[in-house]
Amino acid sequence: MALEFYVEQADRSPLSGLANEEIYAGELVDDTGSGVDLLEFADANDSFGLARYDAEAMAAETDEDVRGPFYESGQRVQYQPPESGARVRVRTLPDDGGAAPSISHRDVVGIIDEEDGDAPSNVEARIVEEGYVNGTTTYERGNSNFKALGRAYRPARQNGGTMDEYDYPVRVNMFAELKE
Repeated sequence: MALEFYVEQADRSPLSGLANEEIYAGELVDDTGSGVDLLEFADANDSFGLARYDAEAMAAETDEDVRGPFYESGQRVQYQPPESGARVRVRTLPDDGGAAPSISHRDVVGIIDEEDGDAPSNVEARIVEEGYVNGTTTYERGNSNFKALGRAYRPARQNGGTMDEYDYPVRVNMFAELKE
């Protein structure tokens, strides 16, 4: 059986659709019925989930070895729909010169409005902590520019040290839906 790195615990079966663009495993996606795209803040969020990394299914789709943890446009994307209590790994916002996320254990994490204020570029489908600040803009539900996905699960590392705080998969105990 193939290693499923991005979904650690879930009861619901994965869903799938054809990718409209390149999608990396660990990114949040939206399925409108006419294809699967990266999740954006403005999406209705009726049918969203986490793009899964399933090397066996990805290899079967292309009849060749998996070249990377991403789906190309036109390939069938598997994604894990939200459910309360599922534990998944979602990629954090990349460090593109702006403020990197600083996600701690039990922080509420979610997506930010890429059109609001000082949003960094390339924020689609990635997570930050609630209260994330970039420039002069604070992203939180009270400001209507943040939607909560779940709570980070990052207990202290036994050997000390820190992990990269950006562009890294963060374990998240999901909510059943995005909360505004």
